[in-house]
Amino acid sequence: MATLTTVKPLNGAEENVHFGVSYAILKAQANESADVDCFKISAGTSGKLFYNTGTAASPVWVELTAKDFDTGRGVELRTDGLYINNVKKTASDAKLYWKAGNGTYGEINDAFKVQGVDNVDGVYDSNDITSAGGASVTINVAQGEGGGGGGDPDNAPPVNTLGATTAETAGAKNAVTFNAANGNLISVDDVDDEFLTTVVSVTSGKLTVTANSGAIVTGNNTASVKIQGTKESINKALDGLKFEGGAGFSGTTLTVTTNDITQNKDIDTIAITAGTTGGDPDNAPPVNTLGATTAET
Repeated sequence: MATLTTVKPLNGAEENVHFGVSYAILKAQANESADVDCFKISAGTSGKLFYNTGTAASPVWVELTAKDFDTGRGVELRTDGLYINNVKKTASDAKLYWKAGNGTYGEINDAFKVQGVDNVDGVYDSNDITSAGGASVTINVAQGEGGGGGGDPDNAPPVNTLGATTAETAGAKNAVTFNAANGNLISVDDVDDEFLTTVVSVTSGKLTVTANSGAIVTGNNTASVKIQGTKESINKALDGLKFEGGAGFSGTTLTVTTNDITQNKDIDTIAITAGTTGGDPDNAPPVNTLGATTAET
């Protein structure tokens, strides 16, 4: 059962700019959230809550009403988007947005209540277990810190750092591992935002990120892997990223795309070429043990 007791404050929203809160962000901030399948949301105390029926580039904002929060299951953030009374409302945007309400700059704190929900049978229904009490999420806002929902010019974009822009595979699996030891570590950073989404993808082959990083990983061991969470958790997942081209591999492009909460992004690529096939450098070779090196008849 979810025993959600604390959600760390969210920082960095600018007044009169929408600040996006996703399932992944709440999960990364929540205490004891391993069993939380979705988050039930209450109304804010002073700001307003919105969802986007458009796209990140061309948002169409819809303000949540008291009826939305009070009818049936109310407002929930699930892994694939925002739901109101069990009906999905977001098509291309999986965030709930907060906007300051008083129109003046300065330090303001708003809060909305969050409860963890356990989906015990794979279906969102009356069998779900909602944590008692829940926790309040505090949003700390100050002038000039950024926020947004469609590319905020006042918010610095995330930055991908590539240890190398080319890579060569080895072994029968045509594999390459990206880490500091190999001089090709991939990492992400953002001076404004703690929470990011990084997608690593290839045109052929498959990618596997490091497990147990604390990030939310979707599509691991496929051609496109999405990693959501704090900068630290994403970097843990990327440290040891492994590509396998398989038999007959001839080359591909690894693309690293990182978005922040304002939809500012950084896109970088690595050219992966086919190398030797005589042995996988990440796999220890077999060892023959001889009782003697000579024999006499």
